[in-house]
Amino acid sequence: VEDAFSIFIEATAGQRERANEKLQEIGELQSEYQASTISKDEYQQRRNELQAELLDAQLTIDISALDRMIASDDFADLRSKLEEWREMAQLLANEVKNLVSIAKMGVVDPLEFQSRFETAQNAFNQFDQGLTQAATLKIVQVAQRISIEKGYDMVLRVKNVLVYRDPEALEDITGDVKAVVAEFL
Repeated sequence: VEDAFSIFIEATAGQRERANEKLQEIGELQSEYQASTISKDEYQQRRNELQAELLDAQLTIDISALDRMIASDDFADLRSKLEEWREMAQLLANEVKNLVSIAKMGVVDPLEFQSRFETAQNAFNQFDQGLTQAATLKIVQVAQRISIEKGYDMVLRVKNVLVYRDPEALEDITGDVKAVVAEFL
């Protein structure tokens, strides 16, 4: 499942670059602060801005994956739920954009900003978890379909979980699952 899930990661590679850049900027900012080259106030203001931009980038990744799922006929069985999530994601995206704007202007009340940010972060985590569950469900369904087509009695979801006597008797269908899931996106 973990390896097959990489298809979803690859499908959003372009958006992931922005998130990685924000993580790198946060690391650089922390180094500057530790080296005492910027003030505490400047550090906190810039950290708030970067954290909000990172959350925006992460949300963009998930929304991109969600839009691909909604557009795919292979997710038709989940489409109504996915569309509900899309509406919630748009509300969250609006809140995150507001947080980015507030952070760039300079936060008037750091505690209020932090509270709003944590609320948005928690909402994102729930959204991300739901999206991951939907993708995992689809991967499991594809694995089940392939196992039936190939006549297998057992498919393991995690590698290295079973000691077996004859390694020649085993076949890894991860590549097959990845190929089918790739067609979805």
